[in-house]
Amino acid sequence: MIKVVIADDENKPRKAIANMGSWNDLGLVYAEVTNGTELVEYVAKHHPEIVVTDLRMPGISGGELLQALRNYDEQIQVIVISGYDEFEYMKQAIVTKVVDYLMKPFSKEQLNSALSKAINELESLRQRRLQTELAVQYYKEEVMTQLSEGRAFNLDNFREWTGIPLREELFYQVTMLRIANFTYLSKQFSDRKLLSSEVTSVLNKILEKRGIVFQSGGEEYECGMLLYMNSMDMDRTEALLEEIVAQLRTSLNIGVFIGVGECYYGVSLIGDSYQEALLALKRSSFRQDGGIGLYRELNILTDTLLSDQGKKIDLLGLAVLNGNMGYIREWINSCYTEITALPMIQITSMTDLLMRIWRELELLVGSEYIDLIDRPRLLKKAQEIEQQLHVELELTALRELCLAFISEVELIMKKKQSYQDWEQGVIYDIRLYVENHFNEKVSLQDLADRFYISRESISRLYKKIFGTNLFNHIIQLKVDQAKLMLVDERRVKVREIVDRLGFTDESHFSKTFKKYTGQSPSAYRNEYTNFSI
Repeated sequence: MIKVVIADDENKPRKAIANMGSWNDLGLVYAEVTNGTELVEYVAKHHPEIVVTDLRMPGISGGELLQALRNYDEQIQVIVISGYDEFEYMKQAIVTKVVDYLMKPFSKEQLNSALSKAINELESLRQRRLQTELAVQYYKEEVMTQLSEGRAFNLDNFREWTGIPLREELFYQVTMLRIANFTYLSKQFSDRKLLSSEVTSVLNKILEKRGIVFQSGGEEYECGMLLYMNSMDMDRTEALLEEIVAQLRTSLNIGVFIGVGECYYGVSLIGDSYQEALLALKRSSFRQDGGIGLYRELNILTDTLLSDQGKKIDLLGLAVLNGNMGYIREWINSCYTEITALPMIQITSMTDLLMRIWRELELLVGSEYIDLIDRPRLLKKAQEIEQQLHVELELTALRELCLAFISEVELIMKKKQSYQDWEQGVIYDIRLYVENHFNEKVSLQDLADRFYISRESISRLYKKIFGTNLFNHIIQLKVDQAKLMLVDERRVKVREIVDRLGFTDESHFSKTFKKYTGQSPSAYRNEYTNFSI
């Protein structure tokens, strides 16, 4: 919401303005003050973006008031209200570039039109400021790229755009900062770039006249700082960085890892300091919640416990192969517990371990426990998580990502098992149905419509469960009944058996009977009854 302050020493006009403004519709909130002195104090303390003010109030003249507001913030939007059509007031309003000059009495429409103009002007200023910031940021990134690659660049342009002094008598040092819990924190912001902007804002306030902030390779979760100092300030770098770590933790609940390159005399070795800072960020040992890693103290030995975890990945892979979700969940929690117990971690070794673990978990997508229809959705989810694993370093958030994926896989597996149990029950119902109706004309489509299951599933599952084709079973039932009829109902004609059991004709019946029994119907009847057809 945009903050507005209404200033008028007369209560009735002030309340009228408060009642006429379409504050909610315009996205505004307002406060009231009763004189010019109070207005200046309010602006200094609360930083409103829009001021609606009378010019004739006790404590300060109209001209002094307008100039004081402009001196405090050039971008503050001022709407002047006045009951006097005086040239001097209008002149002062023009000089100080007020948004509008409203003569009392004015309408609700006039007031809201003036407020809308102020809002539009604020948005225009914001867009111009953003474009300038982006241009400066782009130039900083380009220069840092040139510096890191040892290429020449225009010192005068760099000074003009960044305000940083580049002189041979100064010392320069590059540090690289990475947000430990970026993915987790970005959920609290409407835009991931907003989180990066908040971090940059904190850094700029702390680094004022001591360095600049620049993005590193366009990654939102990582940025660099180019520090400059004289020989007397060289020992204060660590204290400055500790202040940054503490301030980010306090104000934004952000943990950060900072890699620090060496400090060099003059601008020619800034590129070396940049590369050292990158290496220190990747290879230093940090606390779980962040910290500072110095290039000069770099220890590139991989932590032994992380190596031990790597050896256990084979067990995780076996559990994935067998679809043992309980063990997989237990393995992830155990790994998390052991790693969080480490006093220090290395970003590179941690990232390598996480990616090895993830490569195993990803195999769940293609396992036999997941239906083809579910794989595209699960694969997309896996790809999203993999992107987050490259960014996130906060272990609790990483564990939650993995466990959420495991739970989704498990849910799909349970659904499949539940569906398989339902299918099996349906197939038994179908068997019972055909055993009672085998003498009728039964098609796969009829069964599919009756039992709400696909024809393909009926054929596949019937064969899987009973070891025989559905229609072979139906024919066997017909042949078995024909055998009984041939023996028990001696006087029944073959033609009648054909009609009652649903065979096409006598020829079809004879061929089918002989195929299943090895005898013709008449031979079978003769053998078991000594009665000739």
